[in-house]
Amino acid sequence: MVAPSLGPGTDLDREMEAGRIFLADYGVLEGLPTGTIGGEPQYLAAPFCLLWLDPHGKLLPIAIQVS
Repeated sequence: MVAPSLGPGTDLDREMEAGRIFLADYGVLEGLPTGTIGGEPQYLAAPFCLLWLDPHGKLLPIAIQVS
């Protein structure tokens, strides 16, 4: 599923072993109270984001799960 995002010659297992895969877990946001804007209720997501540090040093999102 995320393999095409990593480019040729590598895979998720290899990148994880090399320490170039990171997970941002925003679950702490789940259940926080929200307000309204113009009378409309606002919603807050608590996503998981899988990030990859590419060979050029850029941290890129390769998968996002929003609950």
